[in-house]
Amino acid sequence: MINFLSKAGATGVAICPDGSSSCAGGYDFSSYVQAIYKFSIELGGSLTVLMLVYAGYIYLTSQGDTSKINSAKEILTGTLLGFVLLMSAGLILRFIGLPTS
Repeated sequence: MINFLSKAGATGVAICPDGSSSCAGGYDFSSYVQAIYKFSIELGGSLTVLMLVYAGYIYLTSQGDTSKINSAKEILTGTLLGFVLLMSAGLILRFIGLPTS
C-alpha cells in the first residue's frame, strides 16, 4: 500500500508553497485530501437530502402521470447511486493509507 501519511517530523509526501518537502505549518498531502474528502461528504450529504425531497415532491405531485413518476424514480436512483459512490471514496482512501477523519 502507498503511505502518504505524514505530519510534522514524519516521512511522507508533503506539499508546501515553496516547493520544499517540509512545511512549517505541518500541512501535507494527506491533510489536503482529508479536507477535500470532508467537504465532499458534507456537500454530497446535503445534496442527497435535497434531491430526495425533490424526487418525493415530484412523485407526490405526479397525479398518475407516468412520465413524472419515471422522472422521480430516475432522480431517486441517481441520487442514491451518487451517494453510494461518494461513500465508497472513503474506502478507497483508507485502502491507499490516507485518513478520512
